[in-house]
Order: sequence, then structure tokens, then C-alpha cells
Amino acid sequence: MIRSAPNAAAAVAVHLRDQIVQGLLRPGTLLRQEAVAAELGVSRIPVFHALAKLESEGLIEISPNRAAFVSTPSVARCLEIFDLRRLLESDMLARSIGQHTPKTLRAVRAVMLELEDDEGPRAWIAADRRYYAALYAPADRDLTLMTVQNLRNAVDRIYLASELPVLEREAWLGRYQGLFDAVAAGDLERSALLLGQNIQAMQSLVASLLPDRPANGTTGA
Repeated sequence: MIRSAPNAAAAVAVHLRDQIVQGLLRPGTLLRQEAVAAELGVSRIPVFHALAKLESEGLIEISPNRAAFVSTPSVARCLEIFDLRRLLESDMLARSIGQHTPKTLRAVRAVMLELEDDEGPRAWIAADRRYYAALYAPADRDLTLMTVQNLRNAVDRIYLASELPVLEREAWLGRYQGLFDAVAAGDLERSALLLGQNIQAMQSLVASLLPDRPANGTTGA
């Protein structure tokens, strides 16, 4: 139960956002204000404001009759999100090259060990985020990283809601290792190439799960 009235709307938003981002509330799910209020022990007013906040983040859609649904990103929206990821993450990667120390590289390696554990898709996505955060840490671009994480909120949930297992695990582990090796060697050109390939692989996976996906299941070259 959420008890702090002044922060109730923020707390409701955090709760619903976590449920949506983790794929527990699937795209198209109807969010009834009275049901959410009853579940969390608040009035409908903070729920109303929380839904408005999540609408501004693109996580839900509110219809003209005020019904709220978990949003389903279109292929075009996903393509735009992944394009933005490429731009922002390429910049952070470039700023990180040559700035890593043995300590920061050990931090990346530690996350790579987590990625080897087969604990399901939610654990994998969480570790994947930590891997890239550790990889970009020397760039010291907290706002950019937060923006990327928010962009990922909109698309990672599509995969998580599908409840598919982590496919081609060995291929993904190879991608993480290859990018790590290039970064550790200070090879910006190869690092940028591998980062682009990694983002493209996730883009293709997410696109294949969208209802309005193209015939080949991808959103780009």
C-alpha cells in the first residue's frame, strides 16, 4: 500500500512503469483507474496523474473516453528509438574509448559473468543494461545514459512480454565479448562496428514480435 499522499502519484507511476517495462503488463492491457487505486490503496486522483505521466513517456495511451491502455509501439516508432540509441550510444562509446582503467574493465567483466547465467529474459535484459552502463561509464554522460535507458523502456518490454526464452545465447555472449575486447584494445572503429551490430540484432528481435511488423520481420537494413 502507498501511504504518502504527497508522493502517491509518483509512487503509482513507478509501480506501473516497472510492471510495464518488465513486460508484466502487456501491450494492449486495459488499466482501470479504480482497480489500480484499490490495489495500491490510494484514491483515483494520484492514479489519474500517474497515468498522465506514463502517457507522456509513451508507455500508455489514453483514449478519448479516458480509458488507459498499455501502448504498443509501431514499427516506425521502434525504428526511431533504435536510431536514437545508435546516435547516443555511439557518442558514449567514443567518449569511453581510451578512458577505461583496469578497474572499469573489471566492472564490465563482472557483468559479463552475470550474462552467462541462464536465469531467464528479465535477468538477461537487466544484465544487458548493466553491461552497457559499465562499458560507457568512463564517458561520464549520466543524462545521455538515462535517456538511453528511457528509450529502452519502450522497446525492451515488447520482448519481455513475449515470454520467449533468451534465443541464441552463445551468439549474444560472443557479441558481448567481441565488443569488450575491442573497447579494451582502444579500437574505436571496430568497437563502433560491433556496437551497431549488437543494436541491430536487438532491433530485429523486437521488430519480429510487433503486430505490424514487415514481412521479413525487421525494421532496417
